[in-house]
Amino acid sequence: MLAIDEKDRSSAAFLSLMASGEQPPVICRSIFDRSGRFRTYEIYRSMIRKSGAKPAGVRMIFMDVTERKNALEEARRTCQWLESAMQSVVDAVILTDALGVIRSVNPAAERLSGWSANELMGMAIDEVLPIEARPCGGQAVLSLQVMLELPCSGMATLITRERQQIKVEISTSPILDKNNGSVSGVAAILRRVESTV
Repeated sequence: MLAIDEKDRSSAAFLSLMASGEQPPVICRSIFDRSGRFRTYEIYRSMIRKSGAKPAGVRMIFMDVTERKNALEEARRTCQWLESAMQSVVDAVILTDALGVIRSVNPAAERLSGWSANELMGMAIDEVLPIEARPCGGQAVLSLQVMLELPCSGMATLITRERQQIKVEISTSPILDKNNGSVSGVAAILRRVESTV
């Protein structure tokens, strides 16, 4: 049984389909099944035609996609929550993948760097936000390789979009895949410590 709000829409769509005779697209419907719950189905349809190509009916194959739909919705909710959390952080946050390509920045990072999030996404961090630093007690020059290997913190100079040099306190940490422990990127937090030079 279809959900009440989908019955009229489904009937109208079927009548329109029969009148047009066009190849029908895949549709998604919530159907009340024997378990006593609504399940989500993708419905694959093809026209049954009489001689002369006039539509006589529709063949349908139903695929239960409830778990997939629920998992996708949960992933979206989690993603939205994480985005909201990133927006709330006062310090500049920059997340890259393991190749140093920027995947996410928060508004504080936009203000600090002079670049918008849209401009930064997909760019190599070394190209758009060169950082000159000697973190970890001044023993190693900060590089993507160092950031991928161990957490680091120290003072740095960030070169902004306007080519201004800004002194910042920087902390970086490898992002580890929770399933296999592999390094999937770097999280960097930057805090301005003095005025533009």
